[in-house]
Amino acid sequence: MGEGISGLFRVSHRSAPHNLYANTVILRENADGYGFDDGLTDALYEIEEWETPPEEAAEAVTLSWASYNTVTWVYKDGVYKRYEGDREHEWIDVDGNRGQLAFDVLIIIEGRHYTAYPPPGVTTQALPSIETTGSGSVYILSEGRLQRGTWQRASIADAFSFFDLDGNTIVAPPGVPWISFFPAGRSISFS
Repeated sequence: MGEGISGLFRVSHRSAPHNLYANTVILRENADGYGFDDGLTDALYEIEEWETPPEEAAEAVTLSWASYNTVTWVYKDGVYKRYEGDREHEWIDVDGNRGQLAFDVLIIIEGRHYTAYPPPGVTTQALPSIETTGSGSVYILSEGRLQRGTWQRASIADAFSFFDLDGNTIVAPPGVPWISFFPAGRSISFS
């Protein structure tokens, strides 16, 4: 649809390209105008209450995206709150309202890191990407508990299937999720 459509806007308090924001309600209206399908046929993964919460506690998880970019999520007040280094990571809206990013469920899906290049003749930049088909490690955090496991997915049109370390099917609990597609081989630590 392009950046010039209504619903996309840039904010002055951040530098490009990290200053492009979206009003998803307006974007959905634009997508409808273009005839894009708005029906999701399947969930991205299976969501159900945990019958028995995992035994392993996880009050915090730290993801080392790069030597200069470490993100920590800390379980406080019933949600996981995000920090970049030692600073609270905040959201901010077009009116200047702000607050710390906080989510009920964290899902960390590890995959192979690669660079996606545009097709010949297209003048866009190459982008860092994560392979989301095949299999890899998954970590599901909710209510201060950690479920370790693996994921499998045959194609990008399929849902993710999650399994515990013994190969039994597992689910992610309901709640507002934050999903991180994380490069395999980089450091993840739990405490």
